Amino acid sequence: MISYADAWKAELRREIKAAKGKVASAHRKKNTPAREEARIAIEKFAFVSAYYIRKLTEAKKLSDELESSFIEVAAYTAYSKALPIEHFAVVSLSDYYNFRKPQTIRLPFDKFCNLLIHSFLFAAKFHKEKVRVFFNSDKTKDTMLYEIEFNALVEVAQNVVDDKIVAYLEENLSGGKKQVRKSRKPIPREEFDKIMQSWLHKK
Repeated sequence: MISYADAWKAELRREIKAAKGKVASAHRKKNTPAREEARIAIEKFAFVSAYYIRKLTEAKKLSDELESSFIEVAAYTAYSKALPIEHFAVVSLSDYYNFRKPQTIRLPFDKFCNLLIHSFLFAAKFHKEKVRVFFNSDKTKDTMLYEIEFNALVEVAQNVVDDKIVAYLEENLSGGKKQVRKSRKPIPREEFDKIMQSWLHKK
């Protein structure tokens, strides 16, 4: 269990800097070796960052506001007659997914991270001044492919680094259960007093 979130956020900050540096270098050099280095850096950044974020979430080190947020991505459905994907090395994405009819969807924060952690297909493609990141998981590979821009992926990680919990409260519920509230904003005084009175009454 993580006890010191700032140390993990510092590591996440270093991962952001390293990945951005490789992508910026690839944009400057505009050659295949630089782009291959950037693709590797993006892949590492996506996997490691998603893992860090999930561990911070499990340790209750991220705010409720961040955990309940959504990540906007493009989604491409798989062709119904396509053969099941077994090996990424032999896959041409356009042979399996319909790029002519993209959808815009919002993935829950935790699902987005889990898709990256358990990714089956992962590809970073340079397109003019942008880097398009494609991914799905072993469970979604036969139905859907997702896309997010590299800069948007960085923003997700940066939001975690910048996330600050200013109010932490454990509330007793019926049946002996507890609800932990972790907010970026102070809990209103009236609401706090009501919760404390309820807690004292049960004592």
